[in-house]
Amino acid sequence: MSMSKSDPVANAEAQAGAPNQPEPSVATTDPGGAPTHPQTAPTGSDTASPSPTSVTPEVSLTETATSAAVDASAVTPSGAVAAADEPTAADSVPASDSDQPAADQSTPVATKTRRTPHLSFFGVLRSEWIKLFSIRSTWWILACLVVVNVGICVFATSMIRLAETQMRNAGVGQTGPMMDVELKPGVFGMLSELVTSATSFLGELIFIVLAVLIIANEYSSGMIRSTLVVVPRRAMMLVTKMIVLAVTGAVVFAVSLAASWALSYLILRQSIGVDLTLNSPTSWRILGGFIIEMILIAWLCFGLGAILRSSAAGIGVSVGCVVVLPMIMSFISSAALGGGETTGWRKTLVDAQSFLPTTAGSMVTQSQPQPGAILGPWEGIGVLGVWAAVALVIAFIVTYRRDV
Repeated sequence: MSMSKSDPVANAEAQAGAPNQPEPSVATTDPGGAPTHPQTAPTGSDTASPSPTSVTPEVSLTETATSAAVDASAVTPSGAVAAADEPTAADSVPASDSDQPAADQSTPVATKTRRTPHLSFFGVLRSEWIKLFSIRSTWWILACLVVVNVGICVFATSMIRLAETQMRNAGVGQTGPMMDVELKPGVFGMLSELVTSATSFLGELIFIVLAVLIIANEYSSGMIRSTLVVVPRRAMMLVTKMIVLAVTGAVVFAVSLAASWALSYLILRQSIGVDLTLNSPTSWRILGGFIIEMILIAWLCFGLGAILRSSAAGIGVSVGCVVVLPMIMSFISSAALGGGETTGWRKTLVDAQSFLPTTAGSMVTQSQPQPGAILGPWEGIGVLGVWAAVALVIAFIVTYRRDV
C-alpha cells in the first residue's frame, strides 16, 4: 500500500495504527503511478503531527526496543532516513507497571552488603584490660593490697627480731613469750615462708573483692548488655576476663612479695632463727606457688560472682567459702580432738578440713610438711584447682543458658 505525500494526516494515522511494523522508507508516486526513488523525510513544519485526540496503543518494552533498532537501521543508500525515525507522541508515553517485562526480575541487582567486623581475641582482651584499669576503684584496691601486704610483713618480721633480741639477752630465771624456744638456725622457718604467711590473709581478702567485682559489677550495673552486644561470644568474654584477672594478680603479688622480702631481709639480715636463703628450690616453690594459689582462688571467686551475678552476694559467699569456712572447720577440729588421738570420726573431720580450698592451697607455702598432713604442696594446689574448675564450669553453663 502506497501513501501519497500530499496527505500527511493519513500518513500519521497509518503510523499510529501499526507501531510495531515501521516502514524503512517513505516512497512517493508520480501522477502516472510509477514509483520514484525514496525521498528524505520532511522535517520542521512539513512533518505530520498526530492528532491530539488519537489513542496511543500500549507497547511492551521489548517491542519498543526492537522498533528502535529497526528505525536506527532504516537508512536508504541515498542517505534518506525513514519517517518512522521521527519521534511521535506514542513513543513518549511510558509503559505501565503491568507491562514491565519479566526479564527485570531475573536481572542481577548489585546489593550493598554490610561487612561484619572481625572479632579478634586480642582485641577483646585489650578492651577488658582497658575496662578494668580505666576506673579508679581498681587502682585503689591494688594500691591497698600492696600497702597492706608490705605493712603486715614488715610488722611480722619486726616482731620476730624483737623476739630474737629477748632470747639473746635472756638471763637465768627470765620468762617471756619466746623464752621456752631454743634459738637456733632456722627455728622460725624460711623468710619466704614468713613473707607469704604474713601477706596471705588480708591480701587474699582484698584480691577476692576485685575478682568478684570484675564480673558481678557488670551484671549489677547492667553494663553486661553492652559488653555482650560488642562481644556476643560469651565464652570469649569470660576467658578474657579470667586472663586479665590472672595477669593482674600475678604482677601485683609479685611486686608485693618482692617489696616485702626486700624490707624483711633488711630487718632480719643479722637474724639467726630465720633462714634468709632465697636461691633455693624450696624458696622459689613457696614464692611461685603462692602466686599460683592466689590466681586459683581469684578464679574460684570469679566463678562465684558469675553464678550469683550480684556484687554483695558474690563477695559474701566468696569470703565465706575461702576465709570463714576454713576457720570454722579448724575451730571444730580443735574442739573435737581435745588433745586426744585422731581416730574415727575425729580423723575424718581433720582430713576433710585438708580438702577445703584455702587449706589445700596453703600447703604449697610451707617449707616443712605438717604432721599428719595427707596432701603435699602440689597436691594441695591440685585440689584448689579442682575447686576453681568446678566453679568456672558452672559459671560458663549459667552464662550460656541464662539471659542477661
